Amino acid sequence: MDEAFFKWLEEEKGVALSAQQRAAVTAVEGAGLLVATPGSGKTTVIVCRTAYLTRVKGVPPERILTLTYGKQSQRDMERRFAALFPELVGPRFSTIHALSLGVLRRYAEGTGGEMFALMTDGGKVIRALLAQQIRGYVSEDLLAGVTSMLEYASNAMVDARGVKDLKVEGCDFPALHAAYTQYKRERRLMDFGDLLIFSHRALQKHPWLLDAYRRQYAYVQIDEAQDTSLIQQRIADLIAGEGGRLFLVGDEDQSIYGFRGADPAYMMAFEQTHPGARVLYMESNYRCAGAIVRAAGNVIQYNAFRREKHMRAVRQAEGRAEKTELRDWNAQAEAVCERARSLAPGRTLGVLYRNNDSLPAICDALLRAGIPFHVRYRDEKPGLLSHITAR
Repeated sequence: MDEAFFKWLEEEKGVALSAQQRAAVTAVEGAGLLVATPGSGKTTVIVCRTAYLTRVKGVPPERILTLTYGKQSQRDMERRFAALFPELVGPRFSTIHALSLGVLRRYAEGTGGEMFALMTDGGKVIRALLAQQIRGYVSEDLLAGVTSMLEYASNAMVDARGVKDLKVEGCDFPALHAAYTQYKRERRLMDFGDLLIFSHRALQKHPWLLDAYRRQYAYVQIDEAQDTSLIQQRIADLIAGEGGRLFLVGDEDQSIYGFRGADPAYMMAFEQTHPGARVLYMESNYRCAGAIVRAAGNVIQYNAFRREKHMRAVRQAEGRAEKTELRDWNAQAEAVCERARSLAPGRTLGVLYRNNDSLPAICDALLRAGIPFHVRYRDEKPGLLSHITAR
């Protein structure tokens, strides 16, 4: 049956999977972890694994739950599955927050209670509480720092005692946390962090609710597992159950959201917390040229907390990777402009920036140089500068 499925994929869908990819697609029993390096085709594997479950294993699509990091990732996954397998009924692709909202709604229906309303103006509330505390102007940096720390406290499941040790320069964060919590409680409101906390609590305390989700979903898949937080991992583990069919896809080397609670330690200890789990690897890069893949491999090998892996390029093109040392953000911006000016007609340049703090200098330099550009934001976040086209 497996060979027939892969033959169907290749001949009817134009998808030829490697040996590593095939192993990941067919690893459907028990818990599993797929360590997928950049450009290794993880999205293709997830959608093909989902098709394998329904077409070969006969799993009803409504019993498969795939959790993704953000709304945009969810939509991309849905589109990929629908485009590749239009003849199959699509399973549920969801963010963990959307799943949690459903948990609370089902809990409210089952108990006859009233669910807290989801806040739509959290940023304004935090800014107002901050202004009241510091009795002055609230800078964007301070607001961002407090918002990130609030998010971290929820995602990392920091209790009241732990909150007292959290600090944000420019304010009394524990006092702000207490005021914000009181504001929400008095108005029966919850933010996105509360959404996760409340749903986890409901699943833990009410066996009938947890049993309903375990009966609903026989298979749970998590994309971008390195970006999941402790509270998100606990929710997924509860629904999958002990010895459940939980399948993680991620790469601890790509974890970049630790500041708001992402915890790749979950992946690193997966075999210990899920006895009998299989660990698979996908290390072939189909996206980049050889020199770029080798350069990336040379950098990430210095990460202290990681699994050993060996990325290799599939593309024949060698490409070129250069290292340039610059004194500051302004020099970096000028270097980008010089590279853009040197482009041949019809060619474009992509710029990956580490954080939003480095973006204004680049935008300013490009604007002053009269070089047209677009800024693309993940998950449809609003543009940093209002007159710049974001897409």
